[in-house]
Amino acid sequence: MASGATSIQIEQILNIQGAFRALALLNMVGYLFPEDAKVSDGDTYDYIVVGGGTAGCVVAGRLVEANFKTLLIEAGNNPGEENYAPGLQTYIKNSRMDWNFTRPRDGFTDQCHKGSGSFFGKVLGGTGNTDFMLYGRGNPQDYRKFNEDSWNWKNMLKYFRKSENLVDDEILNSRYRRYHGTEGRIGLIKENRSETQEYLQAYEEAGKKVVADVTGAGIIGYSGALYHIAKGSRTETATAYLSPLKDNPNLHITRNSTAVKIIFDENKRAVGVVFVKEGKAITVRATKEVIVTTGAVKTPQLLMLSGIGPKERLEKLNISVISNIPVGKKLQDAVGVLLGFKTNKTTKIMPFNDREYPAQVIMGYSSLNNCSCDPDYQTINYIIDNTAYLLQLCGFSLGFQNSICDRIYSKDTQIFLSFILHLNVRSYGEVALRNTDPFAMPNIFPNYYTYDGDLNDIVDYIMDYYKVIETPKFQSMGLEFVEATGKCGQFQFGSRPFWRCYALCMIVTPGRYVGTCSMGSVVDSRLKVMGVSGLRVVDASVIPGTIGSALFGPTVALAEKGVEMIIEDAS
Repeated sequence: MASGATSIQIEQILNIQGAFRALALLNMVGYLFPEDAKVSDGDTYDYIVVGGGTAGCVVAGRLVEANFKTLLIEAGNNPGEENYAPGLQTYIKNSRMDWNFTRPRDGFTDQCHKGSGSFFGKVLGGTGNTDFMLYGRGNPQDYRKFNEDSWNWKNMLKYFRKSENLVDDEILNSRYRRYHGTEGRIGLIKENRSETQEYLQAYEEAGKKVVADVTGAGIIGYSGALYHIAKGSRTETATAYLSPLKDNPNLHITRNSTAVKIIFDENKRAVGVVFVKEGKAITVRATKEVIVTTGAVKTPQLLMLSGIGPKERLEKLNISVISNIPVGKKLQDAVGVLLGFKTNKTTKIMPFNDREYPAQVIMGYSSLNNCSCDPDYQTINYIIDNTAYLLQLCGFSLGFQNSICDRIYSKDTQIFLSFILHLNVRSYGEVALRNTDPFAMPNIFPNYYTYDGDLNDIVDYIMDYYKVIETPKFQSMGLEFVEATGKCGQFQFGSRPFWRCYALCMIVTPGRYVGTCSMGSVVDSRLKVMGVSGLRVVDASVIPGTIGSALFGPTVALAEKGVEMIIEDAS
């Protein structure tokens, strides 16, 4: 183990981020998008879309295609070169393109972390421009949580196919072809590098089902991951949905603009938005609807500042209540644990290619009950030859203490990381106003493991998964578990107390925030905000429970469906 290896890598990241900040002044990808619109007090549009993130770009683009004059209000600026290069993903966190949300330390689930930041994009294209580019949909059970037939798995399949442009011969020549689209805006590729195949064989010999695709049909099994990457470049909704329209006179974008309030008339109809740009407050009007797409943290903040939320909370801040509904109350996030393994496989020194994903990733879904069609947990498994990337991922992206990452580190041998994620957590958190300052970050209380059964479940999942690692094929590859915490040795290895201690230290929280404007309690099945009119929410905050995948794919599909309903209602 090289002492201080992680701290050296983090210092290098900070230096490179400084260079990217300087490059951002050149606006090298600005040619892809419309110039900033000149927006004046009192300007009127058919639709105002608040938030130019993953969902907002889909919604604005489709409205413009339907010939509606649309204003898109985005708090961030254009992406940079580093957003599009898959190999540069670790340089985005804590940058100008990240909201840098933090949550209060609870002394329980953060005991082995340096901080509590999450990836939430403050940039045109949103979190789809800052995430790890892992593409998924979740599973059929996730969409039963909507309690609404029009949002079930079968009906959502239409919108996944509509948005996808999958390039992979293995899937497209298999029985899974019918679950995917090849003409959509979001380019997808599948992991199929050689090392992946050896690990998949090990899973198969361990009794796990190995298939061409675990994503399309939402099935239990293991396969190479899907990435939202095409031709060596990240695909996201800003370039996919807005770039083709950059010369359309109906598309108006104002960047570096923070929405601070939604305006209602005497009939509780949303008629406009106040936003601040360069210190100046500007009021704009919507003749049809205001659509909020700022995500599971910023959307509830804006609604509450505008008088929509829990009455008792708003009145304490002297905010006039327009609609007393539980905004911010049902926050949920996936939660899990990181297992690190050293192997006997020599690291392959390859020239750095910023257009290639920096690890090989295998996606898996498992159930404790072999007869169940619904998975209990997801595993995301990283095969890492680039040891610098290992330290960057562990110490910077995930925020583990440097000593933990140094224990996992190996200079000359391949590292195998397994993330085990709980798919049906029962702990609920909250997003609440800190004060009435729209530029202050709201309070975020994820409340991980406040329902103790979630932690007991994670222990069950670790013990189930570890049986796989103990099988002959994995052992022949030299997989050696690293007890990286340095604090759980007081318990017998492999016992429930040991894994409980380990899970609390090595907790992973992927930032799949949902539920803060939950369908059924804050919005109806057509995404209209309850108690008012002319206002909708179209983003991950409306999803009423955890989704068993990264949120990029489900958010794009949700936005495609949502904007279809908006256009239907307009006619």
